[in-house]
Amino acid sequence: MLVLRWQEFVVCPKLPSMVRRLPTLDEVAREAQQLFTLPAVALKLLELTNRADVAAAELRACLEQDPALTSKVLRVVNSSLFGLSRKVADLHQAVALLGVKPLKLLVLGFSLPDAMFAGVARDVLARYWKLTLTRALAARELMERIWRRGGDEALIVGLLADLGFLALVQCLGPPYVAFARRAWEAESDLVGLEQRALGYDHRQLTVRLLDQWGLPESIVAALRPCDPHTPPPDEVRILRSVLRLAELLAHVLCGERHRYERLVGLARQEHRLDREALAAVVQTLQQQVTQLADVLAVPIDALDYQRLWEDAHAHLTAAAAEAALSLAQAARREDDLVADFARQAATDVTQPERVGADSRAAPRPLPPAGETRTPPRPTTRTEQTAAAGAHCRAGAMADQPRSGVSVAVDEPLWLLHVRSAAQLCRTQRQPLALLLMALEPRDLPVPSEELLRLLAQLCDAQELPGAQCLRAGFNRLAWCLPDCDRPQAVALAQGLRRQFRENPLGRAAGPLGMGLAVASHIARNFDAAMLADAADRCLGAAQLSGGDCLKSIDL
Repeated sequence: MLVLRWQEFVVCPKLPSMVRRLPTLDEVAREAQQLFTLPAVALKLLELTNRADVAAAELRACLEQDPALTSKVLRVVNSSLFGLSRKVADLHQAVALLGVKPLKLLVLGFSLPDAMFAGVARDVLARYWKLTLTRALAARELMERIWRRGGDEALIVGLLADLGFLALVQCLGPPYVAFARRAWEAESDLVGLEQRALGYDHRQLTVRLLDQWGLPESIVAALRPCDPHTPPPDEVRILRSVLRLAELLAHVLCGERHRYERLVGLARQEHRLDREALAAVVQTLQQQVTQLADVLAVPIDALDYQRLWEDAHAHLTAAAAEAALSLAQAARREDDLVADFARQAATDVTQPERVGADSRAAPRPLPPAGETRTPPRPTTRTEQTAAAGAHCRAGAMADQPRSGVSVAVDEPLWLLHVRSAAQLCRTQRQPLALLLMALEPRDLPVPSEELLRLLAQLCDAQELPGAQCLRAGFNRLAWCLPDCDRPQAVALAQGLRRQFRENPLGRAAGPLGMGLAVASHIARNFDAAMLADAADRCLGAAQLSGGDCLKSIDL
């Protein structure tokens, strides 16, 4: 049993006389490899499909060795999820109507090790399955609607994406379960908190597991972090893009309303989908998720996706009068959550409840003492917040170093920052400027995330009191500039563009559109959304004019 602590050492309940350091990703992956293996039928299927000359009859003979799996595959093939023109009575017909690859993917998706689910608390398992099934079916629906491609592979990637979460539940035990529950209750990003507490996250563990099982590279590559030096093939790039959108949609439909704004922004910027198109996808999902849960015989809570969707939209349009206070409180809650997780795991020296693993398994030797290292204490948001810009700096990028830009934003809070800055500028009778910047979404010799990071560094280098550069959607940044009138803001934007183009990375970039809106006088009833909308319209005009220019307006 691996027990987590990010500080020096911790007593291991299984081995009272020994100590263990923080388990690394490699150690947890080795533990998981011992605990979880694919069923023999799935392993044999992978072996067969690696042969170019494999016959459909061989695949059928292999699958028929597992009657329960065969029944599960036939049930899902005959459901409305696949919409076949006639009922399928056996695997011979299934192969004929679906093809070998979709059938193979279905079998892999339905052959998860039973030990991964054994003993997991019902509420945790219900949330896992609701998010997993919604993401998987949303990914398939989006792939077919947007890209007009078969969605079977997207479905399987969505089903497998969070297996590392179950592995961490089994390997790290109750402290991790409590940690995850509190992250969900606080509507925080579990992946980001895992990185801060563990130094890795469950998605990275998922990739290790799938690699160990020998799953197809196209599936593993869709979940593997991007390599900035090696652009992925088009199929992988599209699959990743669809999965990102499906992930956000699934979280919104699981009640996380704060992700709605980023979902709509990503759909519009990366996939050219409006809210109505997303609503149409939502309408199809509830019945499909219920059907797939029934086929897999997994527990999920009652679904009302339409109500959750409307609630999320209403939440976005509600006033954010106490935005700055809420952001500061959320930052403190996340810091406290990570610290409490470490303390609980470190002090829980009683035998934790064992779930899904043999407690008699012999421990592996400890790593050499020279490899022991203590992860750095995470920098709190409060420590990174300057007093002059406290209203603007407590959000999506405040937990990053000043010289960087968050490339995996948890919450799209840039509009809340603008609202908070507007409140501050109104009380101090100052103007407020908002500059939106967008890179042309196309294949570039330099990854767009590196270009966005460069832009953010250039913005931060200006050292303007209270100014903050935030992520504002796919390939977009928002630069909030308190106490800045239109001539000053235009000069800053033009200087920023010049510095960007003088940098070797910036020279390799495509068009950089800029939209600037300035509120010279902020009245009591001023709505910051008007400023954001004006900047967005200016950005749209710049993009229509060729994309590499600045358009501005003074409200």
